Amino acid sequence: MAEKVCMMVRKAPIGSNDALEAFRLSLGLFVADVEATVVLVGDGVLNAVRHLDGQEVKRPTPQEYLQAMADSGLSIWAVEEDLVARGLSEAMVEDFVQVVGWERLAPMLEAEPLIWAF
Repeated sequence: MAEKVCMMVRKAPIGSNDALEAFRLSLGLFVADVEATVVLVGDGVLNAVRHLDGQEVKRPTPQEYLQAMADSGLSIWAVEEDLVARGLSEAMVEDFVQVVGWERLAPMLEAEPLIWAF
């Protein structure tokens, strides 16, 4: 098994379980001593928005998983250009999510041995 995995999440928190499954998998890999990094791209950046109400959609919010990942020391990145394209700012994103531009992110992704896209 790989020692390091990058989860690239492109799906919004509503309309699909893909993002939540990626977050759950990241936590599971952490328990198995695999370093998992989560990168939120495209509509996936919507998972990082503060104050999503899980009661509205009758399921856990991405923040519950993202907070658990941050508490475990896992890195969570959101692409700045994708936030801006959706009318969002860094101030609207959870504090434990690092906002990075593609220019900085691209070399970091090139160094990742394995990337899984959701």
